[in-house]
Amino acid sequence: MTETVRHFFKRIFADFDRTGFAAFLCCIIGFTLLSGSYIPTLLRPFILSYPKFFAAQTFVVLMLILLLWRIPVSRPWVSGGLDGQLSKCFFPSLLLLYFLWNMVSMSWAVWPYGAYHYVSREAVYFALAFCACLLLTNRKRWLTTGKFFSGAIFLAALLQTVVILRQYMPQRHELPLRRVISIFLSHPYMSGNPNTAVSIVLLAVLLSIGFAIRSTFPGAEGGRGRMSKIFSWVFCLATLIVASFIIYAASSLAGYIAVIVASLAYFICLFPFSRRATIVGGIMVLIIASALFTVCHTPTRQRIINNLYGRESTLQARGIMWIAATEMTIDRPLQGSGPSGYLSRYYEFEPPLGRVTRYTKAVIPNHPHNEFLRVSSELGLIGLALYFLVLAVPLVISYPALRASPSDFQPVGFAFWCALLAFITQTSFGISVISIDFALPFWSLVGLLASVAYWPKKSHFDDGITESVSSERSDANQTVESCGPQNPDTGRKKRKFFVAFQILLTCLLIFYWHEFAVKGYADVYRLREAHVILRGLNEMRSKGLHEEERESFIETADHLEKVLQKSSSRQIMPHEILRFRLRAGRVLTACGLHGRAIEHLEYVQDAVPGLINVEAYLGCSYLADGHDAEAEKLLTNYLENHPDDHRWYPYLWRVDRAATLNLLGFQVFEVDDLANSARVGMLAGYYANAGLWEGIEQLIEELQRRERKEGIHEIGDLLEAVRQKTSDPAIEKEVLQLENKLKMRNQ
Repeated sequence: MTETVRHFFKRIFADFDRTGFAAFLCCIIGFTLLSGSYIPTLLRPFILSYPKFFAAQTFVVLMLILLLWRIPVSRPWVSGGLDGQLSKCFFPSLLLLYFLWNMVSMSWAVWPYGAYHYVSREAVYFALAFCACLLLTNRKRWLTTGKFFSGAIFLAALLQTVVILRQYMPQRHELPLRRVISIFLSHPYMSGNPNTAVSIVLLAVLLSIGFAIRSTFPGAEGGRGRMSKIFSWVFCLATLIVASFIIYAASSLAGYIAVIVASLAYFICLFPFSRRATIVGGIMVLIIASALFTVCHTPTRQRIINNLYGRESTLQARGIMWIAATEMTIDRPLQGSGPSGYLSRYYEFEPPLGRVTRYTKAVIPNHPHNEFLRVSSELGLIGLALYFLVLAVPLVISYPALRASPSDFQPVGFAFWCALLAFITQTSFGISVISIDFALPFWSLVGLLASVAYWPKKSHFDDGITESVSSERSDANQTVESCGPQNPDTGRKKRKFFVAFQILLTCLLIFYWHEFAVKGYADVYRLREAHVILRGLNEMRSKGLHEEERESFIETADHLEKVLQKSSSRQIMPHEILRFRLRAGRVLTACGLHGRAIEHLEYVQDAVPGLINVEAYLGCSYLADGHDAEAEKLLTNYLENHPDDHRWYPYLWRVDRAATLNLLGFQVFEVDDLANSARVGMLAGYYANAGLWEGIEQLIEELQRRERKEGIHEIGDLLEAVRQKTSDPAIEKEVLQLENKLKMRNQ
């Protein structure tokens, strides 16, 4: 037994390269299968896919450590020679520059609470791309990775199908397709957003098609027997069926565009060069002709504009978010607003239409639904240029390498290439790569395509595809020998220095894993605890607080604050903390614990000024806490932007009656057109409270002129209630006169 264990560890540490590749494959399985739908409800409803991210963090740190210790001391860049290595260092250098720019941007970030959380989260993605670049250094590993990708994604889709079927089994009757789709969307594939799944399942489709085509080549691996061909085509058909349902159910316009772009690109890539050029030219001519016709033909152009932006829709919301992101970039063109700057400054640059449409007036805008605009608004044009290069370089250097590859490999290789196009296209119109489920496969593809720089230039093929690993090793040995003899003492010192450097970096990686993976995962459980506490506070408040229960309530509120404070320390998605602090502030405000509510609401207000109705709740708490000036400022500002939210007029009335009458009067007379009888009654009540009887008379005249009978009844009931309660003869006289005028007008 001891000998077996010793042999096992000897094999692991004898070839760090293979062990790192195995960790990469495990990472694929982890981030594909550990989706939110299959995680126990104990982690929901927040950060559904965090266990997946924790798995990715763990495997990425493991891969980095293996790669670090894989590098022998005799490597050229250690020994002093860099000949032939500059081209291989280009993509890792770009990744490093982009990561460093992210780090530097923290110094001017407008997000006030832990901008480094965002940088630490994105560091995992960059490290994953770096690992993929160094580990997938031959075509055989591309094929193995493709099999794992397609198999894991297909298995995840089957598991999702089981989830859907379990919903139907107890009902024992047939349900229409729309009901199937609605249940599917309530338990979406790949965690919380069904749009995430489109490019991911498209990757599985393209790979399955590639392997099916490859099986038809007589000399290719997997194409030697009839059964392997049958299995490849059956798997391809099954993947197409499952993926078609998922893509259809997602109802993602951005996803549909990505499918079209990637499918056309894949179709074109597999054609011979002469025909491929003809097809590309024809498509370009068609696109240009369609664009010119749309621009020049006024009715068509106007119809498209009306359909896209003339009514409330997600397209209209995207346009609003894109405008805000563009304005942010113009405001800070070079450096941007720093990590999470878009979320922090959205309401500063939000167009007026964004305060009206239901898709944008009550949201926490994490990203503008365009990744390039997000990067430009947060990292400026410098960051955008680096980001563009990081994505463009793998596509540019991999295309000619794939075109020069053996014919049996091209269907699989171009499946990866076109899938990355799909991911990039979808990020330009929809989901952002800051989404964990979307980012992990996205950055894996980026690194995979960049790995062609490490393919051996001189290699022979086994079974038409597999490079000889020994040839690569012999090339490395020749390079080392070309460095010439070195002083043994100098080499020994360099080895000691490099080993010390390896130990230091290993310790740093382990520290990162402990601080941002283990502690970050603990924060998720604290958020669950906060969710339970918050729900308990709501229940206690709804039942009413007696004096003996109030002490217990305050202790529970204290515990909630401590939990939220701890969960903020290593949270990779700080906007989740915003949601909880906002909810906590609302509950505590409603419960009368205004001092505690102010702490939470000020946190949200500092991070995202203008977010939803934070100003209203904070103004209410300020008012109860005796800060009338601050309360007046916040409530007035909120109601100027949201005059239809009549819940807050009573609080503003307590500090500024004139502003209340002006804002509510504008809403009733101009915006609402006196259609809301409850709001009319509220305005009439304020007029009566202030003794402005002529205002009520004017309101009655307008109601009768516009034939709003419900509002007239509201005013009649109000006048009767005032007359019965008052003991002032002057007020009673005014009310009687108004009631007589009301009766005469009704007659």
